[in-house]
Amino acid sequence: MRTLLIEYAKLKRSRILVLTLGLSAVIVMMSSMGFGRDDQVASFVAEPEQMWAGHLVGYIVIYALITPLQLAIIASRLADLEHLAHGWRLNAIVGTPPGDLLGIKFFVLGSLTLLAKVVEATLLVAIPVLVGAPPPPNLATIAVTCLALYGTALAIGAVFISCATLVESQLVVLGLGVVGGMLANAAMLSPVWVAAINPFGYFAMVTPYTFAEGGVVPVTPNWLAWGCYLGLALGFMAVLSRRINRKEI
Repeated sequence: MRTLLIEYAKLKRSRILVLTLGLSAVIVMMSSMGFGRDDQVASFVAEPEQMWAGHLVGYIVIYALITPLQLAIIASRLADLEHLAHGWRLNAIVGTPPGDLLGIKFFVLGSLTLLAKVVEATLLVAIPVLVGAPPPPNLATIAVTCLALYGTALAIGAVFISCATLVESQLVVLGLGVVGGMLANAAMLSPVWVAAINPFGYFAMVTPYTFAEGGVVPVTPNWLAWGCYLGLALGFMAVLSRRINRKEI
């Protein structure tokens, strides 16, 4: 617990929280740009189910594009603090092995991401309602989808914080974030099997709607594949934590 509190205290001297919330603000603004049109609210009133479904899909598209970079920034900043000041070795000397510290940093990454995504989800629903749209009839679907998106973000974050721990140059992790955003966005337009083998394709795999000739139609997310994806990512970090506890970084 003491080490966790120290990790949070380190955030006061960094801009991680500002950068994280700033990128969340970009996600919200880009996914809500349609409300600048005069007829947008009228469309929500006329076809609330279709419009809310489309609004959610639009949010997921922007989420998939920007969230990998957001996670890469958090992971790189958290790990860079230790690389610059020999923090991995110093923490090991005082009783926190590198693998344990990795787990603590993952918890910090998860909590920062949770804060950002709760803000996003709240504004996702609040902005349309505040400008005059009816409340979403698919609120339960929105809530489940946001939780699944957060789970996907945690899986990617686990891999990113692991890479940031192993590689001293944080440009590698940031590069993964940029490429990951493009791959995640491409998965939104890919067949299901292509998205399934795309390491950043699981934002698309949990999307509960797709576009068809008649408009937005519901689909069933592949929860089994998604669960396996989470297990692999978190398992990778757990195995890595044990391995690096056995050797000096």
